[in-house]
Amino acid sequence: MNNNKLQIAFSPTTEMWSFQVFRDLIKEIVLDVDGSDIYIITSNTDQGLINDIVVETGLNTDNIFIVNDNSDVITKLETMNISIFLTDDSILEREVNLQNPISLLKNNVSGTQAILINNIIDVNKLQFKYFTYLKFWTDQIKKYK
Repeated sequence: MNNNKLQIAFSPTTEMWSFQVFRDLIKEIVLDVDGSDIYIITSNTDQGLINDIVVETGLNTDNIFIVNDNSDVITKLETMNISIFLTDDSILEREVNLQNPISLLKNNVSGTQAILINNIIDVNKLQFKYFTYLKFWTDQIKKYK
């Protein structure tokens, strides 16, 4: 894990992974070896889903962490200093943002910004809202790294 890189994690579900647009986004992040690291941090034990993700994206299996529950997900995000967490679980998204809120100070980014993955469209930008949020938070975090 490189502190100059943006640390991004996601907790995959079958529904989330069924979105081709989301799969393409994850593939892009995996290929961005200079700018970001990506991890799976999840309590989902569906090994078939995890294997499909590894095969399709080329994600390093050392970057996969399966934990017991949402509390353990949040703890892992904190210990790994993950800046952005993508999830389609609105309860987990809220818990992450409340228990480990992101703090942006000059040369000091701490906490995690969780982004909810869903099919809601940003009508101003004509794209999924999670793309808008991901771009905004990526830009903000990079300013403070």
